[in-house]
Amino acid sequence: MNKGTCAVALLHGQVVLVQAARSHEIRDGYIDVVKFTSFANGTFVADASAPARISSKNLLSILPTGVAPSVRAAGTLELHGQAYAEFIDIASRNQRTIEKQFSSSQRRGKLAFWR
Repeated sequence: MNKGTCAVALLHGQVVLVQAARSHEIRDGYIDVVKFTSFANGTFVADASAPARISSKNLLSILPTGVAPSVRAAGTLELHGQAYAEFIDIASRNQRTIEKQFSSSQRRGKLAFWR
């Protein structure tokens, strides 16, 4: 993964857009990334904190170079067309998975809500 390459990743249970902060080899177990949070209709805002180090297993999809996001302003990226549709699809699938797990746990009585 080259510096500046964008990917969709799962961080703390949330699907986010990340950008490689430096180049990495295939065998690298961890990747230094800048996290971008979805703001509105394909616009993503950079996290103000320092670059994060994530496991390469958390990468869900690497965006092809041909669909690289455009920079709207400092700290923002914009995904277009197919790339944004892919992000939405991955985020939706993740949300459905979480909801299924929650429902299953609730049916089995694994979740307790105190009154």
